[in-house]
Amino acid sequence: MDSAGNITAAPELNDSGIAVTEIDDETLATALANAKETDGKKTVEITIPAIEGAKAYEISLAASALTSSAGDTRFVIKTDMAVVTLPGNMLAQEAAPRPRRYPSA
Repeated sequence: MDSAGNITAAPELNDSGIAVTEIDDETLATALANAKETDGKKTVEITIPAIEGAKAYEISLAASALTSSAGDTRFVIKTDMAVVTLPGNMLAQEAAPRPRRYPSA
């Protein structure tokens, strides 16, 4: 992890050709504490270096990293295949759709 809270996590290639890496709660908490604020949000970049033979990448983050109700964080995940931005409130209860109720006939 660098001084701005950006993480580089080396993956391991599994038997299915998927490059797998996991980022633990402590690493994410430290990264968020050091993250720079951009557009009012703390941004943590997670870079997964390319690994020869990888068909896909699988990054495991604790669900708690994505349940902030404030929405003031985001994670930018970078691989050689794609760049994805996940808002810190992606899994927040308030963001979940509420079931619709239909009146009885």
